[in-house]
Amino acid sequence: MRRTLFYCLWIFSSCAALPTIPDKSQPKEPSASVDLNPSLLRITALNIGQGDATVIQTPTGEAILIDGGPSGSGLGKIIPFLEEEKIDQIETILVSHYDADHIAGLLDLIPGRDKTLGTVDDWVPLRGIGDRGDEESRAKPLFAPYSALTNRWRYSVKPGDHWSFGEVEISALVINGTYLDGRSLLLSPEDENGRAMALLIQYREFRYLTSGDLTGGGPSGITETADLETHLAEIVGPVTALHINHHGSVTSSNERFLHLLQPEAFLISVGKDNDYGHPAPSVLKRLESTGTPIYRTDLMGDITIETDGTDTRIETSKTP
Repeated sequence: MRRTLFYCLWIFSSCAALPTIPDKSQPKEPSASVDLNPSLLRITALNIGQGDATVIQTPTGEAILIDGGPSGSGLGKIIPFLEEEKIDQIETILVSHYDADHIAGLLDLIPGRDKTLGTVDDWVPLRGIGDRGDEESRAKPLFAPYSALTNRWRYSVKPGDHWSFGEVEISALVINGTYLDGRSLLLSPEDENGRAMALLIQYREFRYLTSGDLTGGGPSGITETADLETHLAEIVGPVTALHINHHGSVTSSNERFLHLLQPEAFLISVGKDNDYGHPAPSVLKRLESTGTPIYRTDLMGDITIETDGTDTRIETSKTP
């Protein structure tokens, strides 16, 4: 029986194994925050405006980054957060897909504060950068500079790939429209969101699902997006917390998806007064109808989930 305790604190100041890839920049040895309880997993959705960047700190001391946010996020937010948490090394970076608001921040994160690759302040992950590969990617505006910067450390993630960090397990469930059970949807070459990687993070009884901008059948202009959410939820089952897809766009969070997952908390990474109208009123209404707490970076700042695998709490860096 899963037993989860959620409560929220507002803090005004802050709040299969991966292959080893040779690192020519000789990064520093990893170390976790000195304040991190050794039995706790921490997942922080950073307030980086309109985009996504999430830092995971494992009980065994590794730091994992999922996505890098929009341009300027690396220097402006991610590096200061890592330094504040006394994190010296990123273990691995996982990239959900190639939209600018998910990868542009990596371009100024990885070379470090001096903006020069190959120097001591680089943030090159020890075990590489996992992404969805080159399939239908070259038309994306930032793919070329992203690939040029990261090519020495990139590798393609496949459905079913698995990473272990002590008791923390991360699994890739769908990528490029193909699920780990072999089911596959034919996507158009322009469908970057539908090609996003879905990741399930598990620690004892705690389960967290994050899927970039994965679509759930909602409208995009005059066309309907592919419903990749429903079968994903059928595979996953109930979760403790759900990182809402595509910043709460109308393309995300269909009713069946939410019903099957039954999350006990929603997290939305979204920019204040953004040009896209995210989160969409219809999506918010759907989320609110479940009675589940909703945490938003535009209203609450950084959102940190802290769990011992059984009991869970959520901290936010400012009062909504």
